[in-house]
Amino acid sequence: MPHRITNCYGQARVSRLQGRTVSVFKPSSWEEGYSHHAHLTSLGDRLFATWSIGCMHEDGPGQRMVMATSDDLGETWAAPSTVVPAVRGSCADTCVTNGGLLINGSAIAAFYSSYDHTMEALLKFAHAGVNENWRISTETVRDVYAGVVTSADGGSTWSATAPHIPGLIINLAPTRLDSGRLFTTGHRLNAYTDDPSGLSGWKISPLPGLPEGYYERAGGHRPVLAEWRHLGICEGAIQEVPGQPLRLILRTNKGYLAAAESLDDGASWSAPQLTRFSDCGSRFQFGRLPDGRHFSLSCPDNVTPRAGLRRTPLVLALSEDGDVFDRHFIVGDEPDRPLDFPGAYKHGRYGYPYLHVLGDRVFVINSVGKEDVECHVFPLKDLN
Repeated sequence: MPHRITNCYGQARVSRLQGRTVSVFKPSSWEEGYSHHAHLTSLGDRLFATWSIGCMHEDGPGQRMVMATSDDLGETWAAPSTVVPAVRGSCADTCVTNGGLLINGSAIAAFYSSYDHTMEALLKFAHAGVNENWRISTETVRDVYAGVVTSADGGSTWSATAPHIPGLIINLAPTRLDSGRLFTTGHRLNAYTDDPSGLSGWKISPLPGLPEGYYERAGGHRPVLAEWRHLGICEGAIQEVPGQPLRLILRTNKGYLAAAESLDDGASWSAPQLTRFSDCGSRFQFGRLPDGRHFSLSCPDNVTPRAGLRRTPLVLALSEDGDVFDRHFIVGDEPDRPLDFPGAYKHGRYGYPYLHVLGDRVFVINSVGKEDVECHVFPLKDLN
């Protein structure tokens, strides 16, 4: 029996948001022709956008984590600066992916993931060719871990820290649960800590049944566990509903999200089961607005051919009870567009969106074709 969460796609009441869309970053050369994994947060009135940036291809050697800031509520953005650079690996530069920021008082903690490519991976990449899929397997990546750097001067300088979470590639920035615990999601591994700063005490929280020694990118997005091999589970997001078990909502290859539940604040999880929440196959986000309503931000079209590549429309769905998301707002529904630069795995009009509320405004950031980064801004009152 499917899990009870649903978004009533195609039946819900739909409105179009009348905000503005601002360019955060647009590459001028193939050397910065790939941008993805965007996150957004704020410290005071300053907005911080972070994302992964690389040369042409998704998650290739040399990819790094960058940050841009805005001091005028998203109207204009500074040029991106590097937060975590790639370093020399065994055969090429490492790959760094953005894991978002955590604000703790005036301190900023920047989370990232890193891994090294073997020669086998590089040969596979070269053989696949531009704009063709290449597969990362257990044998082609090594030294997979998540780490944290910190800044005490608003992101002008960054310092390395001790946390080193082996095996984890972060999907969404750490979420602070109602209990105070910090929880971050990956592909099939997750992690949590009871240190409010996020700088120590991280423990791995895997989905059930993963083999001993499993690390992220072992098999890429391909299924690992026989009992739910058909679902193609990956890339989770936390949903917290008062009075109910903590939920881990998961991307699948079935056109609907899956859900696992935890009775110990995210330390362990039940086996995932499909929901009635439609999805095209992209990263999504769950959370709560300042008034307590639950939101989801995703590309829910699972009907249009190749919807997983198009990733449009982008929908902000609201729920009073956290189960039935029956009020939908269109953030954007433009068609996919041609690429300016070639590259592997580059597609999607509204890629990996992320929402942040600052004062009386809502900000939604996403990649465009995994090349540009844009931000949509609209009044919070428009969601009434």
